[in-house]
Amino acid sequence: LVATLYHALEDSSSLVEAARPVMARLAAEHRETLHLTMHDHGRLLLVEAMDGNRPLHVSTNVLGPHVALNQAPPGRLHLASFSPARLELWLNEHCRSGGGVDCRARLTEDLARIAAEGFDSGPIGEDEDLICLAARVCDHAGRAVAVLSMTVPEGRHARQPRAFRSVTVEAAQQISARLGYKPG
Repeated sequence: LVATLYHALEDSSSLVEAARPVMARLAAEHRETLHLTMHDHGRLLLVEAMDGNRPLHVSTNVLGPHVALNQAPPGRLHLASFSPARLELWLNEHCRSGGGVDCRARLTEDLARIAAEGFDSGPIGEDEDLICLAARVCDHAGRAVAVLSMTVPEGRHARQPRAFRSVTVEAAQQISARLGYKPG
């Protein structure tokens, strides 16, 4: 575990360096909770997190290794970036009875849509009071390397859903650009 975490930290240092100023600006402007995640052995690995500072704010503890990949938008974005063989292995492991994935075909269809959009949003687990908006971060080679997410109370999201989506996607694109990604 220590070796795995060390390699994840080493691999993520340039990512954190690229993401931190963008996340700090986003946190200052919108005051919502932010997470930058990677995946590690089928779990969400928090690379960076920033607490929101609104009177009704979301804890940074809402995401982490305790949340299954299929139960939160950042995790589904990570799953959507898996190779077909790796996704098949993950599905085989998690689609058993009680494995947490209700319908393999539906999840596969959802992941194809998410992969095409590079964005996902929705609750974390069964908590309908929170909406998590997640956007893919790509490196210089165009590989999905992380996910930036903003988690907000459902009431705030309902007032401006497109604005929250735009802000999250634009910030992820800025981080990707700082990593050398050029779309197209």
